[in-house]
Amino acid sequence: MANLALVQTFTHSRYSILHPYSWFGSSDWRVVSPDGALVIYGKMPPDLREQWSIYGDESMTSPLFHFAPRERPYNAGNVPISELFKKDPKVTRDFTCDVLDARTREKLGVLRSQRAASMFSHDGPRSEWELLDASDQPVGLFKEDDTAVLGFIRLFVMRRWHGELGGVEVAQVRERFRFFDDEFELDVSMAPGKIDRRLALASVTFMLIALGCRIGEGKRP
Repeated sequence: MANLALVQTFTHSRYSILHPYSWFGSSDWRVVSPDGALVIYGKMPPDLREQWSIYGDESMTSPLFHFAPRERPYNAGNVPISELFKKDPKVTRDFTCDVLDARTREKLGVLRSQRAASMFSHDGPRSEWELLDASDQPVGLFKEDDTAVLGFIRLFVMRRWHGELGGVEVAQVRERFRFFDDEFELDVSMAPGKIDRRLALASVTFMLIALGCRIGEGKRP
C-alpha cells in the first residue's frame, strides 16, 4: 500500500512549492499536491556542494530524492555557500549534480548549471540548468524566462521558468504573488508521459532551493 501511495504521489499534473518567509530565516521547503497533501519536504542545506536529500515527510525519515554534486567550486576559506554566492555569483557555473531516487538509488538524471550572467547583470539573475539523462547525454533544460525590467521593479514581477526535452516544452514553473511567503506552481500537464515526474519534481525543488541560497534568505533578486 505504501508503494502504491508513493506512485500515486507522482501522477498529478500540478504541484505547489512553498517556502515561508521569516525575518529570522526559514530553510523549510514543501511541495504539496492539488489536494494539499505533502509530497516533498526539504530544508535548505548548509552547503549545496555536499550531498543532501529531500523527503516525503516532515520528520525527514523517508528520503525521496538524493542530490550528489560532482565537484566543489573553489572555496579557500570554507565560506558558507550563501556567502560564497554573494561574493562570486558565477560560482555555480559548470556546477553538476546527479539526481537519484533515494529509495532505489536509481539515477534519474543530471543537472548542470548554465548560469553565465552575474547576479548584478542588467536584467537580473536569470537561471538556466541543462538536463542530462542517466547516461550523461544532454536531453533538455530548465530555463528562466526573460524579464525585461530593471532594478527594484523586479521585486514586483513574478518569475517564470520552463522545461524542455528535445525542444518540446514539458514543464512550467510560475511564481505566485504572496506578501509573506514564496509560492511557485509546477505544471507538467502540457506533455503527458514526456518527462519522468520524479525528475521534474526533484529538479525544480533543487533549482528553487539553489536560487534561495544565491539570493539570501527572505530576499528577492
